[in-house]
Amino acid sequence: MDEKNVLVNKSFVLQLPRISSGSAISMPEDYDHSIRPNNGGVGDVVNVSIQILGIQDVNDEEQKIAVDLLLRTFWVDSRLADIVERDTILVGQTPHIWIPQLSIANSADSKYSDRSLKLKNDGTLDAVERFVSVSNFSGLVVTVI
Repeated sequence: MDEKNVLVNKSFVLQLPRISSGSAISMPEDYDHSIRPNNGGVGDVVNVSIQILGIQDVNDEEQKIAVDLLLRTFWVDSRLADIVERDTILVGQTPHIWIPQLSIANSADSKYSDRSLKLKNDGTLDAVERFVSVSNFSGLVVTVI
């Protein structure tokens, strides 16, 4: 039989993330959210991406632009490894977790509206925030603190 003509029946299991109240997560007793994950070691790698959802306003006179943004950051906090069995989206009041502080350097005003936080079994955290930033025409500059 010609192998090119063989039909293979494959199946897969789609595992959706678990949605949980942040207060239902049991944090390690020695976890301190004010200390970065690799404190005293190498710097933490924080990946950042920005998606422009739309332009809300352009003010030529003041040289400002209001942009609706989706900011995604993800990093690994190995101190949180194995506290969830599978990917978990934390809703409601999230537990005290170290989250990198981001700022837009030339922003005159920023208004945050929504944040979601996903915790994976290996300690990877994925945060998505939606906000409007009013910035000078010179451009957006995002700084990780």
